[in-house]
Amino acid sequence: MSILFTVLFIVLLFTALLSFIRLIRGPKAWDRVLVLDFLTVVGVGVAGLLYAFDGNTLALDIGIVLALVGFFTSLVFSKHLSEEKL
Repeated sequence: MSILFTVLFIVLLFTALLSFIRLIRGPKAWDRVLVLDFLTVVGVGVAGLLYAFDGNTLALDIGIVLALVGFFTSLVFSKHLSEEKL
């Protein structure tokens, strides 16, 4: 079972690495906002994986808070970018 968690953790790290590359190369602000939102999803995935592997409820709480913070920051960035003249 630990091989499965190791493989899933490596996949999540690989997707985070690709997201950072996209964050740097993103031609517009919308792309960067989307990548930051995706990185919060990866963070929630890591927290969920840690909860499933260890059973630590703190990881689950961190994942829930991270999901809420990611949602609200996406709303704020979207509101800010929609008011900005592109």
